[in-house]
Amino acid sequence: IALWLYVPWPFKTKPVEKSTGIEQLHLVETRGYFVENQKAGQLFVIQGRVRNEFSKPRRWIHLRAKIYTSDGQTARQLDFYAGNILSNQQLQSMTLDKLLAFVQSQPASKDQAQVIGSRQEVSFTVPFGELPELTQLSDYSVEILASQPA
Repeated sequence: IALWLYVPWPFKTKPVEKSTGIEQLHLVETRGYFVENQKAGQLFVIQGRVRNEFSKPRRWIHLRAKIYTSDGQTARQLDFYAGNILSNQQLQSMTLDKLLAFVQSQPASKDQAQVIGSRQEVSFTVPFGELPELTQLSDYSVEILASQPA
């Protein structure tokens, strides 16, 4: 017993992988459409939901949306947070700067779904303005970048 207590035994430890908090988050029903904004002209809007499949609540789900040209190049890219929902009225009347500031800020209140429980979903809306010629646009994508435990 004394030998076991006082002699260092070689053992291997598994390296702890740093999690970005996205392994159990999934995009649900994304869609893209155009909206005419009174101040900024035509906007391309992507809406969807993120489902939390973690066993514990998450918050501050950070996403990146891109729109692509017909030759596969990124035309525009925006990083934003899920939980900041814009109504059609806001999309039509707010300035583009205010819309972007809103979706790019971390949701802070419970009304904005700061905490997303296990097996729950949170919505997102992201507007793109100052678009290239519409005939040059072909596709869009949304990816989840990170989240934090609640």
